[in-house]
Amino acid sequence: MQHSRRHLAMQLHKVIGVRQISRLCGREAKTVFCKVKGVESLGVGKVIDQTGSACLVEYFSSPVEVKREVKRVPVGSILRHRLGANTRIYYLDSMTGNWLVGRVIEDTGGGVTVRFPDKMDASCDYADVFVRCKRAIDDPVAYLAQGITETPQYAEARSHFLASYIRQRGAAWGISALLSAVIELEAHQIAVVRRILSDPSQRYLLADEVGLGKTVEAGLIIRQAVLDDPRNHQVIILVPNTLVPQWREELTRRFGLRVFLDDSVHVVAQEASVGAINELLMTATMLVVDEAHHVAGASSGQLTHLFDCLKAHVATIDRVLLLSATPVLRNETGFLRMLHLLDPVMYPLEDEARFRDKIQHRQVLAESVAMLEPQQALFLDSILDELLAKLPDDERLHELIAQLRPILEGVPDENDPALIDAIGLLRAHISETYRLHRRILRNRRKRIQLVTPDRAGATPIDVAERQLTYLESSIEAWRVGACETAVDANTNELAHFYWQLLSALLTYPDRIPDLCAERLDTIRQSATVAFPGEAAGLKDIASSVYPGAWIAARLESLSGLISQCLTGRTKLVIFCSEPTVADAVYAGLALRHAGTVVRHALLDDEEDNQASPAIQFTSQDKVRIIICDRSAEEGLNLQGGSRLIVHFDLPIEPNRIEQRMGRVDRYGAGDPVKSFVLLDEGSRFQHHWYALVASALGVFDRSISSLQYLAEAELPPLINAVFDEGLDALTALTLRLGGPEGTVAKELKLIDQQDALDELMPLAEVDLGDIFDVDADWQSIRDATTDWANDALLFAKYTEARRATDPVPDPPFRFRYQIPGHGGPATLIALSGFLDDFLGALDYDHPQSTSHQPLSYPHCARRQTGVRNTSRLMRYGDEFIEALKTFSDLDDRGRSYALWRHMRSDFSDQEPKFYFHFDFLIETNLGQAEEALAECEMKTATACAAMKRRGDALFPPFVERIWVDEDGLEASADFVSCFLNLPYDKHGRDPRYVDTNLKTARLRALMEAAPEAFTNWDVRCARMREAAMGKLLARSSLAEAKKAALARARVEDEIRHAQLRARIQSMSSGQALLERRQLASEQAINAGLYQGIHAPSVKVDVVGVVLLSASPYPLAEAN
Repeated sequence: MQHSRRHLAMQLHKVIGVRQISRLCGREAKTVFCKVKGVESLGVGKVIDQTGSACLVEYFSSPVEVKREVKRVPVGSILRHRLGANTRIYYLDSMTGNWLVGRVIEDTGGGVTVRFPDKMDASCDYADVFVRCKRAIDDPVAYLAQGITETPQYAEARSHFLASYIRQRGAAWGISALLSAVIELEAHQIAVVRRILSDPSQRYLLADEVGLGKTVEAGLIIRQAVLDDPRNHQVIILVPNTLVPQWREELTRRFGLRVFLDDSVHVVAQEASVGAINELLMTATMLVVDEAHHVAGASSGQLTHLFDCLKAHVATIDRVLLLSATPVLRNETGFLRMLHLLDPVMYPLEDEARFRDKIQHRQVLAESVAMLEPQQALFLDSILDELLAKLPDDERLHELIAQLRPILEGVPDENDPALIDAIGLLRAHISETYRLHRRILRNRRKRIQLVTPDRAGATPIDVAERQLTYLESSIEAWRVGACETAVDANTNELAHFYWQLLSALLTYPDRIPDLCAERLDTIRQSATVAFPGEAAGLKDIASSVYPGAWIAARLESLSGLISQCLTGRTKLVIFCSEPTVADAVYAGLALRHAGTVVRHALLDDEEDNQASPAIQFTSQDKVRIIICDRSAEEGLNLQGGSRLIVHFDLPIEPNRIEQRMGRVDRYGAGDPVKSFVLLDEGSRFQHHWYALVASALGVFDRSISSLQYLAEAELPPLINAVFDEGLDALTALTLRLGGPEGTVAKELKLIDQQDALDELMPLAEVDLGDIFDVDADWQSIRDATTDWANDALLFAKYTEARRATDPVPDPPFRFRYQIPGHGGPATLIALSGFLDDFLGALDYDHPQSTSHQPLSYPHCARRQTGVRNTSRLMRYGDEFIEALKTFSDLDDRGRSYALWRHMRSDFSDQEPKFYFHFDFLIETNLGQAEEALAECEMKTATACAAMKRRGDALFPPFVERIWVDEDGLEASADFVSCFLNLPYDKHGRDPRYVDTNLKTARLRALMEAAPEAFTNWDVRCARMREAAMGKLLARSSLAEAKKAALARARVEDEIRHAQLRARIQSMSSGQALLERRQLASEQAINAGLYQGIHAPSVKVDVVGVVLLSASPYPLAEAN
């Protein structure tokens, strides 16, 4: 794959002709187009002189610039650049002083052949032609003033594309990764992503409960980091080894980052060499740690060294994301270590006692917050009194409680929206203010509806197996004998061996003879003393196992279950603990269900993830069954549609059962998840263990991920208890853990109360704004994109072969670049510029993608189609769309036009009336906010991007069109609708009018024919711009938008600052000082942002002039 990409890249650069200049002399030295190492972002320049080892390079920005930028650079830094076909050039006619615009047909090496309008070709010296560097066109009015115009078709298509782009940008709060990722949009994930990406300091713990899509949230933030800085990012993602293929597949399929993997985005196993990880971290701009509790909670070994390595680097890494759903209860040490990675000053490792004390004090507050529910309305007065007593200095709390009390008078209705909103605001304030760390973001399942499925319980399937009854009686006889003679010195040893036998009874009895043999060898070869009759007992146990019988009996029961359950579109996930067992199950089922069953396996990094059994299972209808061993219990995504889980065995670790359930019961899943558990009829132990995990822990009815530390704490004492008491110990534990007053219920209540303080409140519909409406308007987005890319710029469409399962409404297609002379019209972008700007959008691996006709990745506009087919989406933030927008900002086509509109009816003036059209782009001016960031020593690329997103969220950018007449007066809405905002129609298909494109030659001919009508044309164009801008700035709609944005910003910030002040009051002096500095910085930055909203940036994007007349264009014959 990498070889094919490099090969195609070499072909492409051979076509465009780039070589380094080693020696420049004579006229060539003064007339060479080039690019300069280190300033490639400026694009093409021109060598205009050489003195010794230095050259002067000139950068051309505009035909009207007074002075061009010139850089003095070493000769060795210059790369000669041949102008590719269709490069847009400017030529100054020395006789007339007029600028002409053309496009390159061929660069001969000593000059260029240029095609000017009306197919006039000419050979030009390098010295006489100019190519725009990569500076955005700030004001296209200068082009109209110079008579440089293009067809109105370009202006229409470009305006349509820009309006769609800006609408999406505003709806997505400036988060370009959000709409362009191939995911379903979920409100709770949007809330997390918005919070992080609007914060100049992006260091967060993503703590959503298991199955809510933390990986999706992290993927969006990773994608945004790449989009914010495509060339200089270095993202390091540390994950458990078993999750590496899953993460790579997700980043490729959902987030479009395949081209960056192993180059600037590295997915690294946490078990990898710490030295190699350390080297990557030295240049990292972003760090992501999945299952961070594994790293933070390690007390020895590899992960301890990894934690120390991370600790040494995190302070210098701009973005840090930790992912962990673990609760803080029973995990105080590990949680403190995670918080230390985010904020080492606020959470020093040596302060664990104080941290535990803080959690204990939070519990008192948590109990009150847990009662803040509309259903408790009749009892809330006392709860509010308790809160006021506990938090007497929290001014914002007092204000919110004062707003809530009147609603509680009388008999409040728990469904009253005012009550629900008031309680929601109060809970949100307490959560934001008193969470463990303000950068812990947690969503909980109880607040998020219809995102994850329910668990539908479990059905035990009895297996008619005959050997287990005698086998368990033999094991029980060994236990009784061992207990009678055990002494303190060997009790633990005997108990752990007994636990191994029980584990094998649950997962693979055929392993028991080997365990007995190992025990006998240990007795013979060491000082271990056997109790009387132990050797005979071990041999009896071993001889009770009939190899293969256990698997055969279970396979027979499994086959019957499959025939009952494999109906409709239902799929089965079968879990086995041992790889040997999984292999045997696969071999047995593959014969009976050929082509429909796959065996899960971990792939090497070099293998194609698309061919993985897991992908086949989730994406191919014909694959109905997947067989998994324990390697699939963590991280694998098998959700979607109707899924049943079959537990071929039950592990002796309850958390492993939870992990199995989590492969299907997670974000993006479908129907409720039903489990089937195979249990041997003759095994009392299996049935007792099933009762413990099913009834006491409830693992088949709900997620018990939050109980993982409780489960881990209960296992060590259970080992000795079962050895001492046999099955009675399991019965006692089941009774102690289960029931409404049992340990599990109490633990869940405590965890729920603590989590309530850290959870994010769901976004209200009004907070989500227009994002769902904009995204659903996919036809409009598609039309705007294809009008500009395909119809105006002449990208060809390469339609993907239609599959039978493809939805009809929006079949994916690829954008194909066409060079001249290779079939069909050539794309109106030079190949060199195309490669520079569109590189991340090109699919080098497609067999039809050649050096002459590169192909983009497949695109569609309808989100459901993209998610189903993993096609990229035509959205703000997509690499192709962003490249198209960048090109549009740099190119003058579509920025300036002029036309003569002959009205055949409804308009009587024979003399043409001039109407000037201006499209203004209005957005937050970030100048002062960025100055404040610099003063607070917080100005980084990440912080500036976050400020821009906050500006977009508060004051969404928009495009406003103004029409003014030749006197600078704004045309009426009716007049604009009837005569001006009409589609360009050069063929006169509309009987009311016909248009003539006043391209440069026609416009100048008209100027010469009627000079009095164009007197002081350049001054006039500038005056009309000022008149139109004055009309725009005077519009009440703009004033109202600014007022609403400022009001919203101040309310948000006042709440935020009140929360910070309340947090400060509860902190130690050192922590409080840090938070006060943070508060002061935020206030200064926000003040700058307010100013940028009050006086926003206003730029002309498109300018045009329409000469409206009842007469036809007068010079038509002459032209």
